[in-house]
Amino acid sequence: MSFVRSSGRAVILLMLFMLLGQSALLAEPWKFGVMGDTQWTTADPAGENPSTVAESIIEQVNRQFIDAGVKFVIQVGDLSDDGGELSQEVRLEAARPLIDAGIGFFAVRGNHECKSGESNGYGATGFGMRFTQTRDGGFEMREGRRYTIGSNFSSPVEVSRDLDGLSYSFDFGAGEERARFVIIDNWPLPGRVVPNSTHYPSGYTVADQQAWISGRLDLTERGAPHAFVFSHQPILGQNHQDTLFSGYADEHPEWQNAFFASLQRNGVRYFICGHDHLHQRS
Repeated sequence: MSFVRSSGRAVILLMLFMLLGQSALLAEPWKFGVMGDTQWTTADPAGENPSTVAESIIEQVNRQFIDAGVKFVIQVGDLSDDGGELSQEVRLEAARPLIDAGIGFFAVRGNHECKSGESNGYGATGFGMRFTQTRDGGFEMREGRRYTIGSNFSSPVEVSRDLDGLSYSFDFGAGEERARFVIIDNWPLPGRVVPNSTHYPSGYTVADQQAWISGRLDLTERGAPHAFVFSHQPILGQNHQDTLFSGYADEHPEWQNAFFASLQRNGVRYFICGHDHLHQRS
């Protein structure tokens, strides 16, 4: 009888160690990368930066991401300078070394994607066709192998179906290393162009999307200890005066308060953006 009890305890302890070991493996630390604006605006006599995409710089940064062993990269908008269809294609191709290395590549539109205006749907149609991973995390290597980065994808389709895959959110990691990512697109769309006091019009504003943003960040529901928020425009820039809040820094304080309160309430420590073409941390 004592043998049975001891054996039972041994089995329970063994199962516990197995579960703890499995949990520890799943919760290993991991890394992701962030890439800023990649438009090329100067002469290119060597032909290394086609279609206004800074391909020569991208290649160097890609190698660093691969060497660092990041799981995925988020590029925070302005994929090219002219925002054309060919430029989007070139930018996607420049991400192939990452994708072929099993590293995910997630992007968002910036003001330069909207540069051509209605003539190419403010870059939204082409973006949705080319960067389908923003909906489901699916990638395909050139050799044909498919893989998925991230889970629990969401877009604010309750606001508009047009935002599907433009503003998006996903999870990555497990246990104490699990994180939620929220990427905000507030740029114009066909049939949705909202002028403001700056020369950068909006589409669906942060205020329009705030309920979705707050829902995705909700610490009591998200199941991830960490959360990161991204957009192209800053909340307070150094080079540009326009902000994520569809105006200058002193405009729409009620939008700003709701956004900042959501980040603070839900333990978000990092908001990451592009647009300013400089490294600024505050």
